[in-house]
Amino acid sequence: MSGNDDKNLLLAFTSPLLLWFEPQLTELHQSMKSELLWQYVLYGIHFFSWLFIALIIDWGISRYRAAKNNN
Repeated sequence: MSGNDDKNLLLAFTSPLLLWFEPQLTELHQSMKSELLWQYVLYGIHFFSWLFIALIIDWGISRYRAAKNNN
């Protein structure tokens, strides 16, 4: 969970955006000097992608419930 596993496999397998943008992220990683900053970038992408997905699911559920209550 700390991101110290080999190539951050836990993050890569649980975050769709990290898998989709892997080639671009690899280029970015090679140009960065700080490993700690790199981990912050990965965790930020991971966190905000799942936050966005959760907000979309929550919005869909609230629309469904509102439509159900109107009928």
